[in-house]
Amino acid sequence: SQLPVATLAALPLGGQRRLLRAWLRRHTSREPDFDTLERARLLALSKSPPAKFNLPAHHHLRRRQGTLFVEKSDSP
Repeated sequence: SQLPVATLAALPLGGQRRLLRAWLRRHTSREPDFDTLERARLLALSKSPPAKFNLPAHHHLRRRQGTLFVEKSDSP
């Protein structure tokens, strides 16, 4: 599933972190640490590249056309 950046941006800072934590946990089956949450938050709210970063357990977080989504890498 995807997360619209506008939904995230409409929340106060604490709400952004809570939403991202729950969303990342659901899509990666892992508890994200604070650094991962902040990187995800900054990636989401940024208007410039990069629009991707690596998450634990062979996942990638991407931003495309105002939407965040998690991809699973093909490599183990």
